[in-house]
Amino acid sequence: MHKTIWVTAILRLTLLAHLLTQLFLYKAWTLNRVFPTLTVFPFVQNLPKEFPFILYCATLATTLLLLWKPHWKKGVGLWILLVLGSWAWDYVFWQPYTYCFLAIAVIHFFSKSEQQFWTRCLLLLSALYTFSGLHKINGAFLYTIWDSYVLKNRFGITSNDSFFFNFSLCGITSRFD
Repeated sequence: MHKTIWVTAILRLTLLAHLLTQLFLYKAWTLNRVFPTLTVFPFVQNLPKEFPFILYCATLATTLLLLWKPHWKKGVGLWILLVLGSWAWDYVFWQPYTYCFLAIAVIHFFSKSEQQFWTRCLLLLSALYTFSGLHKINGAFLYTIWDSYVLKNRFGITSNDSFFFNFSLCGITSRFD
């Protein structure tokens, strides 16, 4: 793939964001965790107690290496396997931002040209925007949460008020979750 400054910048920003989130989550990787792990596969529970910490160190080391050399395909493949390994180890790592990081890494790994990379990133971005806005199509949010809870219960505005319709339509543009 052609290594332009923009593709490199996207990859480095993604890796930097992943590194920061991993550093914030260090307590989830340590041996003295407060909450038990919820493994995806039963055999993962039989792994040594040190496994998550080794996985954490390997993920950090690979991320740092890829920050220095982001177009190293074998390193990106290893990073993808490490992220999937952390997902197999515990459900706590199944977070939306991790999906985004992984999607960008997979897009980079399988793109043969810069045009393919940008087309696939545009598709990913379009999907994220589309699915994040689907709640506005669902009437359950508008009628159950906005009309019943917010307008009627919190502010005392009922459907008999003349301005209820205007406030009700504001629920389409807002979201409280």
